[in-house]
Amino acid sequence: MTSKSRLIWFIVALCCSALTARLGLWQLSRAHQKLDAAALVAERGHLPPLPAEALARDEDTGKAQWERGITLRGHWLAGHTVFLANRTMEQQAGFFVVTPLRLPTGDAVLVQRGWVPLERGDSWRAPAVPPPPEGEVAVTGHVAPWPTHWIELGKQPDGPIRQNLDRAAFAAETGIAVRPVTVFEDATPANAADGLGRRWTPPAVNVTVNYGYAAQWFAMSVGFLVLYAWLAFFRRRKPISDDAAEGAPDHP
Repeated sequence: MTSKSRLIWFIVALCCSALTARLGLWQLSRAHQKLDAAALVAERGHLPPLPAEALARDEDTGKAQWERGITLRGHWLAGHTVFLANRTMEQQAGFFVVTPLRLPTGDAVLVQRGWVPLERGDSWRAPAVPPPPEGEVAVTGHVAPWPTHWIELGKQPDGPIRQNLDRAAFAAETGIAVRPVTVFEDATPANAADGLGRRWTPPAVNVTVNYGYAAQWFAMSVGFLVLYAWLAFFRRRKPISDDAAEGAPDHP
């Protein structure tokens, strides 16, 4: 291997090693995020419920309220219900049913009322769910961030089914001022008959998979450098035999 080719392959090996090391660090960060989220749920789950009037009106206050229990009174705006697609519960695909709840202050908070499974057939057909009750209701749940944004491939069809729900776009579309947080509705005797899944409790934190993937990526990172070193410095070239040399054609 010439000095020039050795330099080129060193750069290639270094880039591959850096990329796989970065993926290993990303897996470690995912594990730490899971542990931090579990700790947050455990910590704030023991705090007393928030007063309804304390529900956040800005994002910074909202972050400090995530996972806090709360009971809100208001009126359902059932005509603006949306179904967030590709949401899972207990490893089954389906929709999150999201309906605005108009508060006594005149604005609204989006309530993630529950989950409904995906039916066979058209995945962009709105599932049949019973409408929420009319009149003033009391909703018990816990404060949550705005729904996670998923990658969209192309323009999604118009209608109640959405892949993502942008706060500003939803407010402009409906003319409703909405709070920067949402609420996961808890299962209660009052909503037991509507058929929506409300098993929001996160499963036991499993970071073993993330640590395993991280170890694999780090091993690959080291492997690229070891492979380069072996090919460039330690591999023995096969000597040319005397017979092969004698059989080589003469050059004038």
